[in-house]
Amino acid sequence: MNNRIVHASLCCISHRLLDICHGRRLVQERQLVLILVFEHVDQDLAQYLEKCPPPGLSSRRIKDLTWQILCGVDFLHCNRIVHRDLKPQNILVAADGKVKLADFGLARIYNYRMVLTSVVVTLWYRAPEILLGCSYATPVDVWSVACIFAELHRRRPLFTGQSEADQLDKIFNAIGTPPSDRWPSGVSLSPSTFHARGAIPLEQLVPELDAQGKDLLQPSQMTVGWTLKRAVSVGGQGSERKGSSAERRGERPQVASSFAACR
Repeated sequence: MNNRIVHASLCCISHRLLDICHGRRLVQERQLVLILVFEHVDQDLAQYLEKCPPPGLSSRRIKDLTWQILCGVDFLHCNRIVHRDLKPQNILVAADGKVKLADFGLARIYNYRMVLTSVVVTLWYRAPEILLGCSYATPVDVWSVACIFAELHRRRPLFTGQSEADQLDKIFNAIGTPPSDRWPSGVSLSPSTFHARGAIPLEQLVPELDAQGKDLLQPSQMTVGWTLKRAVSVGGQGSERKGSSAERRGERPQVASSFAACR
């Protein structure tokens, strides 16, 4: 296993378990069957949230979970990996409270010249640029984390569209419809498809947020609709980085720094 993609917040194959993995070749079919043994985690974040009794998770616990998710996403982006399918069902919560990002079936190594498919990410956690058919990069993961962060407070998904157009409409109803001069070029949908409206205040959209949560969800951080203004990576320096100096020093990603007092 490449040590560059081993991290505490990722669900990985244990080096020790590799000793008990077996491969056998089917001679007739000329195929190699590989059996991989992964670490066991009892539940995903959706199940964890569902089991939590009213009134839901404490603010401190939400911040701890989100901080761990952000650390994992930051590590991926530092290594030029876009997960592309972040949702509560793909985030595991161990018995000791540790978070593991899982299901890398749609993950890709990212570079600026590659063309990525639009058929990614469960609809409710899909970023606007994907819904519009624009080019995209690591900020799509940041959008998904923002939706998950809001869901941890609300105990229900933030945007529950039934189609791509309906999902976009719900997003624009929350963050406001972009003016025509900011509408991305080369997309099939025109600005006139969606009626003009302003943004809903965060206090109304996610009333459970405290001051630190509101700061994290400000447009300059995680939920702005357009990729160039959303944080390119959780660490704030983009996917061009070869590694995270903050990670090496044991520091928190910049976008999660407001949680420091709660750790």
